[in-house]
Amino acid sequence: MVHFSGNKKLVLSVAINVMLAFALSMLIYLVYHQFIYELDSVSKWTRYSVRTYRKYEGGMAFFEVLMGPKEDRQPQVPRRIYSYSGKQAFHVEMMGPDMTGNGVPDLVISQWNGSAHGDSRYLVLELSGSVVNEIDVVDGLLSATFEDLNNDGTLEIAAVDRSYSYFLDSYAASPRPSVVLSFDKTLAKFVPDKKLMLKPPLSQDQLDKLTLKYKNDPRWSKEFRPPSELFDTMLGLIYSGNEKQAWELFDASWSDVSKIPKQECKEALEENLSESPFYPVIADWNKGKS
Repeated sequence: MVHFSGNKKLVLSVAINVMLAFALSMLIYLVYHQFIYELDSVSKWTRYSVRTYRKYEGGMAFFEVLMGPKEDRQPQVPRRIYSYSGKQAFHVEMMGPDMTGNGVPDLVISQWNGSAHGDSRYLVLELSGSVVNEIDVVDGLLSATFEDLNNDGTLEIAAVDRSYSYFLDSYAASPRPSVVLSFDKTLAKFVPDKKLMLKPPLSQDQLDKLTLKYKNDPRWSKEFRPPSELFDTMLGLIYSGNEKQAWELFDASWSDVSKIPKQECKEALEENLSESPFYPVIADWNKGKS
């Protein structure tokens, strides 16, 4: 008769080790980030909390959304319902108010990419019970704020378009046109809000004064380049639905002493416009006005 007691012990030992390894791997999965990263911030709203973490060596970060029990239940440990990782740091910008107009609370997280100028992208998430829905990722903005600008109960994003950084000048002097974004339910993303951004054109008197100011700016002769304020005004006009007037100002303000060819400068600005994630929508507003 053959005895298998030794084999049974071996099989049992292997099974126990496999189970322990599985349990350990699950434990590491659940608390991995807490071992590798340092807690950066904690934000709370009703039953939800958001914890952001940073790994100071390596430039990585992550955040997690946790959901706690209802107030009438026994105390429980909040459970993670969402997590997201990337570079370089995350910050809770807004938590609770509605961004999409469907009456469901939202969460906005900014992700800093490590740039010295603080460039950020914005992740818009929806807090729907125990589910976190990814609504949109908005890139290309600086200094975003979240406000109900038209008093309709839904927040808009007010910011500046960072597509023109270092355009013919330093970063600090770069033109920064303002944009207002609202959620388009048909496109399921945030787009420039026509009603909030359109403005009437300048009067002829205002246009004449600006033309005189820019044409006689000393930078034409001292630095042999156009004044940066010219492009600030131009982009402000373009982004408010007055592109035709913007190019009229450009033509009338150009100085003969400029070392930069006029056509070259025009093409450079048109290239920057084409790289903006918001200009295609704005360009449609300006069609038929040229």
